[in-house]
Parts: sequence; structure tokens; C-alpha cells
Amino acid sequence: GAADPVATRRRRRAVLAALAVLVVGAVAFVALAALRTVEIEITGIAAGAVVNPDNIVDTRFDFVVDGGDLSAAALLLDGLPVSGVQRYDDRLSWVVPPLTEGPHTVGVEVPRRFFGTAAAAVSFTVDGTPPDLGLAAVHTPVPLDEPFVLTAPVEPGVDVLVDGVPVDTSGGSFTVEFDQPPAGPISLVAVDAAGNTTTLDVVVPIAYPPTTGVHVTAAAWAHDGLRAGIIELIDANMITAVQLDLKDERGYIGYASDIPLARRIESTQGLFELDEAIADLHARGVRVIGRIVAFLDPTLGRYAARTGNTDWVLTGRNGVPLANRYGTGVFTNFADPDVRRYNLDIAREAAEAGIDDVLWDYMRRPEGDLDAMVVPGFDGGDPSPLIVSFLAEAGEMLRGYGVYHGVSVFGVSARRGDSIAQDVVAMSDHVDYVAPMVYPSHWSRGEYGVAHPEAQPADITEASLRDFQAVLAGTNTSIVPWLQDFSLRVDYGAREVQAQINAAAGVGIDDWLLWDPTVTYTEGGIPST
Repeated sequence: GAADPVATRRRRRAVLAALAVLVVGAVAFVALAALRTVEIEITGIAAGAVVNPDNIVDTRFDFVVDGGDLSAAALLLDGLPVSGVQRYDDRLSWVVPPLTEGPHTVGVEVPRRFFGTAAAAVSFTVDGTPPDLGLAAVHTPVPLDEPFVLTAPVEPGVDVLVDGVPVDTSGGSFTVEFDQPPAGPISLVAVDAAGNTTTLDVVVPIAYPPTTGVHVTAAAWAHDGLRAGIIELIDANMITAVQLDLKDERGYIGYASDIPLARRIESTQGLFELDEAIADLHARGVRVIGRIVAFLDPTLGRYAARTGNTDWVLTGRNGVPLANRYGTGVFTNFADPDVRRYNLDIAREAAEAGIDDVLWDYMRRPEGDLDAMVVPGFDGGDPSPLIVSFLAEAGEMLRGYGVYHGVSVFGVSARRGDSIAQDVVAMSDHVDYVAPMVYPSHWSRGEYGVAHPEAQPADITEASLRDFQAVLAGTNTSIVPWLQDFSLRVDYGAREVQAQINAAAGVGIDDWLLWDPTVTYTEGGIPST
């Protein structure tokens, strides 16, 4: 039948009433949601940041709030309320005080207008600890003639520069390969995500071979009888090395040099051919240590005076050239590039001829008051760094030839090297061995508590070498002392020579070089190797 019009109208009214209720409910829900919505924006630090404690202090955090009851908002550090909060119409501001190292969370809680609380937070880490490379400043000694590999673990997020060059640390470590051990310190810089920086210079000492040797002048090597005496020591297995003068205290180059300046100043004597002498000694199974007297050079000094190269020579304030304490030589200028280059050229020529070592002597300034000296090119202060820089340059050059590098120093330089610009520790960074001249005859009475050093060779040798060991402790630099086989106020023979060698061995030093200006050595005092 036909639909009841009345029932239909009733159903329509019911649907409309339901729709009205839904609309009112939706409007109420939207209004309520609007009342409860709170938007919070945090500025001042990025989430997950790692920051240095010095850099986070006084940083301002802003909490911009849209909605909610800002007047009742609470600012929390690691869950605890903080003081010093500044409240504005639309935000809270807080200046960060000093924080402890470790993870932190800063957050804000804002009451909603209707009910409930809105919250937002940012977490970060405070890190003030520099990265640890796990490397010692001095490496264990390594062979001269083998490649060197430097490797170390690296914490995540740490960047490393080796000698100024970035290296790959993605695998949690870094490795750098060198064709040969570097002559000077390796510079390392490590920077972590917080900006903490570790700088480290790693010195790589060379394992210096066992050395027992004697000093031989160029004239002695050219003399059949004196040369025969050296060969007897070699054949008797008493020495493993011959120290052969390349340039001596008079400034003479004993062999036939091709260095242009040497020929111009007539310093080359041509007593022997250097490569032939080296080949001869190598064939006999010994190493050759080339000694170069560097900055005491009367031959170069005389040439400088004749030619007006006044910057090459050290003088007093009166203009008189400075001599050594024996008055037998003139000091040339350790700060002058030409003087330095001349000495380096001699070392290079010897390296090219096959020399095993270059051992510098007179690597110092003259004794006396520095203020009374005129040193062209030196602006005052401590001249020791200039001496060290020369050794650094020499070491870099000689390392390329695979040549060992040493420096002779005064016995007093263990403690009083500043008086002659011999900073033994700084020198040790650039040489393979230090050769202290601990001749008993050169010590004053009472030194190291030894009443009469020249008459007590064992006591003074032991005491002075222990001091060098103490000063050079941790450098891993070899000590090869100069010992005395000559007589001054006390006659020296086999007993005195043996006493020095035994005293050195007693403190753990088996290497030595004997000095006799006449090149006539006391075989009875030298043990067989």
C-alpha cells in the first residue's frame, strides 16, 4: 500500500535531529581540540648534538610556545626544574650554565588551556674530553732501511690529520705508510664532533747498530803506517766502525771534494778519494762514520774576511772573530744560509759516496756571553732552535740516502747545554744518536761528586753517562759516548781505556767511540767484539 506520510515525516525529523547532534558534537570536538593544541619550537641546539662544555655555556635556548598556559610552563634539565628562566609573551628563554660531561635533556612542559599538559624536549651530549689516539709520543726504535707504518684506533666521529693531510678513519682506525721512517716528528691532529682537539708529535727513533769505533783524521788515513794500525784493529775484531774526518777543526776537507765553494775557498786537500776509502772499509766489514766539524771553520772564516762576506762569521762587539777556547779556530755563523748550505753539501756529497753515518761536531755556538756576540741574522733570544733546525734539515736530507745521523755534544750539555746552544733533548728528535764527549780530562774536579775525574775514569764516565741517560730518558735515542785514549795531566794506557769502556757497559751502554788525536790506539784497552 501507499506509505504513511506521517511516519515518513517522523523519520526525516529523526535523521535531521541526529545529524544536528553530530554537527554540534563535531563542532564541540574541534573547539575542544583547538583549546588543547600546543605547538612548541625549540631553538639553540640541534637534537643529538655533541658539544664542548666551554661552547655550551651561555648558549641561549628559546622555547617558542603557541597555545597553552605559558605562565605556568616549567623548564626542566634532566627532569629537574631549572632557575633563571625568562618568560615572554610567546616564549621561554634560558641561558645555559656550566654542565657536566655526559648526556643531557632540556625540555618544557606547558599546561593546556582545557586539561592535560604538552611537552617537548631536546637531547644532546656535553663532551670535553679530547680524543685519545692511543699513541706514545716516542715510538719504539725501528730499522732504518724498512718502510714504516703508523696505525692507531680512532673513536667514532673523530677526524685525523697526519702531517696536515686528512686520513681515512671510517673503519675506526687510520693507517699511514711511509717508504722509510720519517726523520723528524710526525704531526698528528685529531678533532672530535665536539671540537675537542688532540695534537701529538710522534718521534720515530732508529734502531742504531752496535758501534765500537775510533777517530781517524784524513791525514792519518792517507798515512800508510797509521792506516795500517786502524786495519789491525779491524782485523782483530776490536772495532765495528771507523770515524773518518770529512771536514776537520781547521776547516779542511780531507778528501777530494767537488763542492764548488770548497774549491773556491781551497778547503779541499784531496788526500784520498772518499768513495774508495768507504769501499775499502766496507770490504773489511766495518761501517764508516763521516765526521763534519760544522761551525768551527777558520778556512771559511778567512775566505769570508777576504771577500767581505762578514755575515758568515761570528764576532764580538769589537768586530774581532770569535774563536774556540783553544784559540785555534773561528766560529762561522750557524744562522747564515750560505754557511749552513756549505756544511749540508759536504754531508750530501758523503752520502752520495756511500758513507754510513754523518756525525756533526761543533754543532753549537761559542762559549761565553751571548749578549757580547754579533750573530748576523739572529734576532736574539735562545739560539738553540737554530741549531736544532739545522739538524732537522740535515736529518731530512740524510734519511733519503739511508744514512745514520748523529751529533757530538759537550759532556756538560746534559745539564748546561744552554750555555752553548746545545739542547740535547730537542736535538734528539732529529738525530739517531747523541755522542757526548765525556773525556775524563775535560771535567773539573768535584764534578758529579768525583774528586779527581781525570784520575778516576771509571767513576766520572759512569756518573756522566747516567746523567745523559736521565736527560734522554723516553726519547729512545742511542747514546754513543766519546771516550779518551790520550794523555794530558794523567798518563792514559790500557787500564784507563778499559775502565771507561767497562763503566759505560756497566750502565747499559755498549757503544763507544775512542778519541786519540794522534790516531795511535791502545789495543790492550779495547776488547774484541
